[in-house]
Amino acid sequence: DEWKKVMRLNFEHIVELNEEILPTMIKNQYGRVVHISSISAMENHGPVTYCSAKAALTAYTRSMGGVVAPDGVVMTAVLPAAKAGASL
Repeated sequence: DEWKKVMRLNFEHIVELNEEILPTMIKNQYGRVVHISSISAMENHGPVTYCSAKAALTAYTRSMGGVVAPDGVVMTAVLPAAKAGASL
């Protein structure tokens, strides 16, 4: 159940939003999408569920970014780090 909640919040909702906005961007041959991922996607800082969801988001962003780039849409992600000493 926890896996479903974390994946839904950190990945699935974002994909669903993109499905709504990308067709218009592609039609207009212009768009900018910036996802907020996490360094946890790359360095395993935090719970496995969170790291996995952010890794999925980062992989999705890289893959989908390549798909929509020829249509003038730039998709990228920022991966902020956790504050030093902060608990996840």
